[in-house]
Order: sequence, then C-alpha cells, then structure tokens
Amino acid sequence: MRSNRRTWIRKSLTFRTALSFAVASVVAAAMPAAGATAGFNEFPTIGAEAMAYYEGDIDQWMDGPVEYLALKSEREVWKKLGTSADRVAFIRWFWDRRDDDSTTTKNPFKIAFYERVAAANDRFAQFPRGWRSDRGRVWVTLGRPDSMRGIFNGGGSGERWSYFTNGREHAFTNAYGEVQLGFALLRGEYRIVGGFGGAGVYPLYVRHAFDYTRRAAIVDPTLELNVKLSD
Repeated sequence: MRSNRRTWIRKSLTFRTALSFAVASVVAAAMPAAGATAGFNEFPTIGAEAMAYYEGDIDQWMDGPVEYLALKSEREVWKKLGTSADRVAFIRWFWDRRDDDSTTTKNPFKIAFYERVAAANDRFAQFPRGWRSDRGRVWVTLGRPDSMRGIFNGGGSGERWSYFTNGREHAFTNAYGEVQLGFALLRGEYRIVGGFGGAGVYPLYVRHAFDYTRRAAIVDPTLELNVKLSD
C-alpha cells in the first residue's frame, strides 16, 4: 500500500489534476552554515542555489518555501525550538523523514523540492514573485502541471492547469481522478480562483490536495527528533 502510494507521489512528487472554467478564474545534501545566503538573490532560479539560499538562514527557515511542505505538527515543534543548534537538528530530521533513498547521502526528495522552487522563481516574475505567488505555491507543492493553457475571453484572461492522478479517485478529485485548478489575471497578478471569498482564496479541495501531498511525502513517520523543546 505504502509502496503504491509512494510510486504515484514520486511520479511528480505529488498527484495529478484537470480543470475547466467559464472564467479562468496556482547542493548539496548537507546543511549549509548560517550566512550561506550571501551572494544569492532572493529568488534563485537554479536548484542548488535555491537550496543554499533558503537553507542558509537557519532561524528563519520555516518562513521559506518549506512552509508549503511542513505539517502542522512540525510547525508547532519548530516554534518550541530554543536554539539555532536545535533548529539545525530539526531541519536534518525534517528532510530525513522524507528521504526515500537510503542508498545515497543525497536526498532526492529535497533536491527535487528545491528544483521546483527554482522553477517557480524562474517562471513567475509578477508580484508576488516566484514561490510566493499563487501559481508558485501550487507548482512547489504539487509539481509541474501535466497541462497548462492560457484562457482568453470577454470576461478576462487566465490559466488552466491540469494534473492527472492516473484514474485514482480521492476526496479532492472528480470521478475521473482529476483535480481542477485555475488562475485569473487580475490587476497584473495571477490569482487562484474557485474558492469561497473570491480570487486568492484556495478552494477546499485544493487545500485537501495540498494536505494529502504533504502527508504522502513522509517516508519514515517514526523517526525521532532528539532535541529539547521549550514550553
């Protein structure tokens, strides 16, 4: 069961999707030392540079793109860490429990994650840029879409992103195992659409898909974190 789920997730490091809208309406394996961010811009477009940059600021690490990947329970533990040394230990533990290849000192999942972050930074130049944008968040969390289409009509323009789950049906998919995502171009910014509250509000099924993907990434849920937590 776990093997089948991991094989499916690893195909795109997530699941797959599809959508239609009336109005288009989302290098190292070792930890760099603190301060390793010097010399890099804020939105690196190369995977190894993205890893060095976002892993370099130990104390602010959880405010980076890994916030899309972290479970709620992990964020709660992070808040209770009292020292930078404890945060370094946490970060290593965080990636180790997602490492599905123990035959190498490198972590393929971690490398692929930062490749997606770099790709988002490279592709999405509008404000908010890169991984911080709605499209960037989806790209980083779910991976590259199986299909991307521009949509243009009298009501505006946008994009349709499609992911496919190979026919597997989940709470966040339609009967064909598809999840449907779209973005509307509003005042120069692409915002996700379909949620209650208007553009920029993630639909519930998308949030469920995010949660599924985050949980499916955990290879070793029993791996212990040996640090002292503050009250």
